[in-house]
Amino acid sequence: MNPEARKHLTPLLLALGMTLVIAATASAQNRLSADLQVDLGSTPRWTSVRGTHVKEVRSGQRPAYDMFRYGGRYYAYSNSQWYSSTHGSGAYSAIDQSVVPNELSKVPQDHWRNYPANWPAPGNAPKSDRH
Repeated sequence: MNPEARKHLTPLLLALGMTLVIAATASAQNRLSADLQVDLGSTPRWTSVRGTHVKEVRSGQRPAYDMFRYGGRYYAYSNSQWYSSTHGSGAYSAIDQSVVPNELSKVPQDHWRNYPANWPAPGNAPKSDRH
């Protein structure tokens, strides 16, 4: 390639590379910043999960995904993604699994629709500083 052609091609390749990096970053941020709309309809009845400080929606009122209440917050688990909110219904924001309270890992598997595949069985959960 002659120097004149390279002089014109280099800025184009740099611009293309930067565009790809920006698009990949935005895509990753959108995946984590996605919301889950929760509509529990009428006021659900929350029951305690034995052996934990977690509450769950009573069996007949449960949505199609996992939903728990703990420490003044609501947590939902759907399609391998965690969500959280300060309100029972409405928009739940996606959160990273690292900020999910360890107490939720104590909920027995038979209380879940889709137990997180990368969690150990309850009782074998690693000790963590998560609240």
